[in-house]
Amino acid sequence: MIARGTTVTFGVRSEAVVRLIQVVGTLSFIRDCDTELNVGLLTVQRSDACSEHGFACEFEGADQRPETPDSQWPTLRVGTLEQPIPAQHAARNRLHYLEGMIREDAPALACCSERMELHGSPLSFNWTKLNADVRAGDRRLTLAEAVTGWRLGDEVIVTGSEQQVYGAFQPGPGQDQQPQTEQRRILSIDGRRPSGDTPSSGDVSVPR
Repeated sequence: MIARGTTVTFGVRSEAVVRLIQVVGTLSFIRDCDTELNVGLLTVQRSDACSEHGFACEFEGADQRPETPDSQWPTLRVGTLEQPIPAQHAARNRLHYLEGMIREDAPALACCSERMELHGSPLSFNWTKLNADVRAGDRRLTLAEAVTGWRLGDEVIVTGSEQQVYGAFQPGPGQDQQPQTEQRRILSIDGRRPSGDTPSSGDVSVPR
């Protein structure tokens, strides 16, 4: 637990998985290097009792929030609007299910009526449409428009073209176990035609 009135500055890349981090004070990520936090459950809430209830966390005292000084709000800060995480660095929060956790609540990053700021380097294009069909295993995509601000090594997601029964493009029960998205890493950029490796390897190329 990060106690009330306490600020913890996170500035490492660690593969160790922490089961639970409960932020009652402030957890702030540094901006001048790559960081990685692996955690089962990360909650930002105004409670001194540690709990693994994730999305079912308490919302007590929500009506008192407007009168609470900014300095007293439980806060998760990964960059700010004025000072986002620079483009040359990555701040990753990876969630893991650990044995014994309540599957309805974890893994999760849950903010219970408190403050959570996640600000990466601004992009002129956060997303764009495809301008041609993509077949399984294709290493090159044709985009509807040329993108700027995308860099080699950036990761992109190509979403599925059909929505399954149990919600958007994420895994679900039964026939929906496999998500329809493919995550790729940009290897090259050339106008509106990105190219990359096969989905199994996780790397791809994108146009500049």
